[in-house]
Amino acid sequence: SQSIENRRVIQSWKDKRLRLIEESRRKSLDRAFNEQIIPIRESKPFLRLKVAALLSESSSNCSTKEATITFWNVNESQLNLLEEGRHLRLRSMTVKNKVYGSELQLCNCTKTRIIKLSHNAKSAALSGFVKRT
Repeated sequence: SQSIENRRVIQSWKDKRLRLIEESRRKSLDRAFNEQIIPIRESKPFLRLKVAALLSESSSNCSTKEATITFWNVNESQLNLLEEGRHLRLRSMTVKNKVYGSELQLCNCTKTRIIKLSHNAKSAALSGFVKRT
């Protein structure tokens, strides 16, 4: 009977010892994680569009130029304006110092203004825009 009691006491101490070791390990890890300064990685939302500029509407002298525009930190109102096939006037864009292929690269900045223009079927055809089905 005393042997059984001794085994229970020993098992109880073993269980307590394991709990204390686990608690100590958990506290040590928590302390290490709290002390370690982990840099927060921030990302900026962007939208990249391929655009065509119609330089002249006369059919004899029609010329279009293409460019890629990257809009950084795009917001809800800009997203509503930047719809496929929409005619826009973009003011105060920044020109990137690299050309991708033969395309001009542009970016928006804080002064960039997006102005919605009226849709003209002739201009859309001259610019090469084909509506997706």
